[in-house]
Amino acid sequence: MWDIATGAQILTSPFIPLGFARDSRRFVGARVDGAAVCELVRPELLRPLRGHRDPVAWVTWSSNGQRLASMDGNFEIRVWDISRGLTQGVQVAVFQAPHGSYWAANAAVALSDDGRWLGYASGGNPAQTLLVDLQNCRKYGPWKLPRGFDRLVYASGRFLSIREEEETEFGEKWQTVARELTTDGLRVLSPLVRPPQPGEKQFFTSGVTPDGKYYWWAGPRSPVQAIRFEIREVATGKRLVREPFPHKAEGAEIYGLVTPGSRHWIAGGNEPTDYRVGDIAGCMPVRPIKYPAFAVSPDSVWGIRHDLRRPGRDSLRALQTFPQGQVFLELLVGPGDLSERSQRFSPDGRYLAWPGPDNTLMVADLPTLRAQVRGFETNAGLR
Repeated sequence: MWDIATGAQILTSPFIPLGFARDSRRFVGARVDGAAVCELVRPELLRPLRGHRDPVAWVTWSSNGQRLASMDGNFEIRVWDISRGLTQGVQVAVFQAPHGSYWAANAAVALSDDGRWLGYASGGNPAQTLLVDLQNCRKYGPWKLPRGFDRLVYASGRFLSIREEEETEFGEKWQTVARELTTDGLRVLSPLVRPPQPGEKQFFTSGVTPDGKYYWWAGPRSPVQAIRFEIREVATGKRLVREPFPHKAEGAEIYGLVTPGSRHWIAGGNEPTDYRVGDIAGCMPVRPIKYPAFAVSPDSVWGIRHDLRRPGRDSLRALQTFPQGQVFLELLVGPGDLSERSQRFSPDGRYLAWPGPDNTLMVADLPTLRAQVRGFETNAGLR
């Protein structure tokens, strides 16, 4: 659907409009499995940020929620100022980051608290890291990194790199190393966050909480009998959570995350019935969860999960109440990585950013959008 006056596309919808109301915004739509009462939402609540020429693979926010950085599949990084709201949001920087030998989704990007500095680290071997002073348009680095996968976070006034490193070329002897990234280079911190385990090869996923305190890890890929989900303290390497997910056959996978508030964790395997939720403190028993989240808002109100019923280029992701609640909204996305790295809530929980169709970066104002949807449901007699 297009705006005739401007030529701008205003709607991509699975529902075919059958009839519009006099206000030209509300309509009845239908598809093969049902019908719906729909309303066009004005772009000030749901805005595409354009400029990337490849699908967005990584998204990160500054802790003050005023700046947003995105990196696409060609390692191009763009920084956006959202301090004046979605309608006034502008692009403030664009530059090409050093390519890694792995995909862009295996790299890492982080912003300082005020959004004036950006840290970057590529994955693979060779791998590189650098710091960018966005205010003065100055780059520091790049510096070389060992073979592996990086996670970056800005915490306690510094950029912290937590890197899953491969000691050998054949995926053996993995270990997790913490480093501080400065304008003078890299400084290794001790002790090891996660020491190597004999006989274990590779891993599935990892991450670090926004405060830099906890690191989570899911693996190994081999042997499958040892597959587990772990949470460790970054400063001490102490293991706080160990949840086993042993398998008998090759090809098993496991995914996990820790919520931004460092309270809950979610982990699971190939089947939806494998997913479990728990807390780091161990105050509540581990229990199964029906719809696992792949990103969680800082206040643990919202979660994002994938809608596997609609595979393909423009899949849908469902925004739901956390941890097990009703779906609030389905989000149209473009091709690319489907992980917590590409879909992020702002630190105050107001905005959600995710990769949209046609290489756009989508940003939604969640509280205002929720109020508008509830108002429409009330007026339509649906509540």
